[in-house]
Amino acid sequence: MFKYSQELFKLRAEQANHIGAISSTLSASRNLQAAINKLQVEAQRQQELTYNADYDIQKITRDVAYL
Repeated sequence: MFKYSQELFKLRAEQANHIGAISSTLSASRNLQAAINKLQVEAQRQQELTYNADYDIQKITRDVAYL
């Protein structure tokens, strides 16, 4: 009986370690997903700025050519 109690104690300790590892992995995954989302928003913003700059360049080029 004592042997089984020790085994159970060992298995519960391993379970706690696994739960901790899973929890930390999930937290890291959420942090990485948040960073990805932030980078996607920033990339979208930069694309909008590039589009606006290209539009302004085309407009100025057209205006200069008209002169």
